[in-house]
Amino acid sequence: MLLGMGYVRAEAVATIYLQKSSVAKRAYAVVAGIGSNTDGYKERGVFHPSAMMQEKLLEEVYRTAKVDSGDVTYVEAHGTGTPAGDPEEVKAISRHFCLNKQRKQPLLLGR
Repeated sequence: MLLGMGYVRAEAVATIYLQKSSVAKRAYAVVAGIGSNTDGYKERGVFHPSAMMQEKLLEEVYRTAKVDSGDVTYVEAHGTGTPAGDPEEVKAISRHFCLNKQRKQPLLLGR
């Protein structure tokens, strides 16, 4: 996103809305929440993702949407295939969805 003479990089959780529910014949899913954040300065460089900020964003979006992350059974990850991105993303997902949670089912992860 351009802001004046600079730009902002952010971690994001996003869902694409495909059809209005008022005209849908069936509802297969509902967008419960969406959000974005940024952590500003990074010692490792502006392009290095932040597991801490991704986890913070997951917590915020799931809390606001009133969805228990322990009930989630599948997460579609960004999965860049990079040695910098994938470990940070998996770390955030693991901490948010699995650490200190009483999971009823295993968490499946796709990319």
